[in-house]
Amino acid sequence: MKKMKNYILILLLSIISTNSFSQRVAVPMVEEELVLKYKFLETTLTKESIIKFVKSIYINYGYYAKGFIKKMEDNMEFDKMYMEQRYVGQNFIIIPMKKVYFSQHAINHKNTPIQYVVVVEDHNDKGKVSRIDFILVYPKDKSMTVLPKNAFSDFSAQNTTQIDGTYTYVNFGDVKQFEIKVENGKRKQFKVWRGKKTGADNCKNWILETEMFNDNGSSTSTKENLGNTCTECPPGFKCDTLNK
Repeated sequence: MKKMKNYILILLLSIISTNSFSQRVAVPMVEEELVLKYKFLETTLTKESIIKFVKSIYINYGYYAKGFIKKMEDNMEFDKMYMEQRYVGQNFIIIPMKKVYFSQHAINHKNTPIQYVVVVEDHNDKGKVSRIDFILVYPKDKSMTVLPKNAFSDFSAQNTTQIDGTYTYVNFGDVKQFEIKVENGKRKQFKVWRGKKTGADNCKNWILETEMFNDNGSSTSTKENLGNTCTECPPGFKCDTLNK
């Protein structure tokens, strides 16, 4: 249990992502205690450098993933791109997406999900991409069409958020990685899908791990065996086959 809690904390901290952001950008502060060391964020990441990163990994994926990546690239709204601080010295570059639902995990209900591409800037080499996540947000408030500024920064810094709902993280292969349910600004449920190779057949056994967080600070966890596949995703989903 302790090991899984530590994993969740590390995972959340590692994730919670004109054409140029080389100019100084003011960052509104949400609460006094959250005032960061610097009131301005700077980066040299541009639309072009982000697209270049996406194209550089495109060649390493299979047919299904390539189609997903192309749709993601086509629907990023770079003119609405903005920045938040992950922690001092590293930034999130947040790119809203058009209301075009191309992920198999997108369950369309009126204005939701709200879709974002969240870019994590390289900590040691400014202007380069460390990682990119595709995030589907299902806010409890169905009238919400955008997340407030600093939503990702707050979640990364203190595991809380202003917006109740469900946050689904998907990789470039359109494979669901993990999902967080938030109630009253705090994590209520955390799910992670794990695939472990079964042997020489190059297939995977998939386990769904779920942890429920109680109001008193305790938690309970369960594991469900979803079965085996010879693909990059759990049973019941579309994705590329595993490389031999």
